[in-house]
Order: sequence, then structure tokens, then C-alpha cells
Amino acid sequence: MEQLLGSIPQPWKVSRDKLLKNLARIRRQGHAVQASAITAGVTDISYPVRGFDGRVLAALTVPYLHVLDNSVPTTVEQTRRAVDAAARRISQALGWTR
Repeated sequence: MEQLLGSIPQPWKVSRDKLLKNLARIRRQGHAVQASAITAGVTDISYPVRGFDGRVLAALTVPYLHVLDNSVPTTVEQTRRAVDAAARRISQALGWTR
């Protein structure tokens, strides 16, 4: 973990303590749904993509755009479920079985 944290560029001023708390919360939940740190009106939805051994290989992230005219056909919750399903399908294609 230390090597990984040391390799991450930090363009924003985020304390190590806050980062570790956020990572622990995401690990407990199994996913992340949070307001974008850089774009107003965007909610980032992320799920892990796992390899055959269950280890996280990547993250699938979808930026959900909040629109004013209700032209987006899904809610944040519906989009979250779709991202979850897609990440599971990709993981299963990589050999992960739960």
C-alpha cells in the first residue's frame, strides 16, 4: 500500500489521513459514488474490475451528469446499478467467480 500511495501524483491538496479514510470507506462499500472533485454537477460512480484471483485490476468509472431538463434517461441509482453489473460482467470475463 505504501508503494502504491507513494506513486500517486497529488495534484490536489488531500491529506494522507483523509485519503486513507476515503479508501477505507470505499473498501467497505465495495464501490464509490461521490461528487466529482473537479467538475460541478457530476457524480462519479466507480466499481472495481477483478481478475481471476479476485484482486482488483482496474476501476470502471462513469461520470453521471446532472442535467436541468430531465433529458438523462436514468437516475444516479439506476446508473450505479448498471455500472455494478458492467464491472461484474467484465470481471467474470477475466475469470473472476464470486
